[in-house]
Amino acid sequence: MSDLLNVFSAAGLWIEAAIEPQLSEDARGRYPHKQAWMNKYLGILMFKLRPHQ
Repeated sequence: MSDLLNVFSAAGLWIEAAIEPQLSEDARGRYPHKQAWMNKYLGILMFKLRPHQ
């Protein structure tokens, strides 16, 4: 994770927001093993980046 943040910083960017997508309530009920995995491990992160001003 630190390498990723350092790449953003070296490119002159800062993180405006970080989002970790979650399963819908319906999907959580149908796939409890996936929800358990997501509760334990870091899955997908999406970043909204902005240039340093």
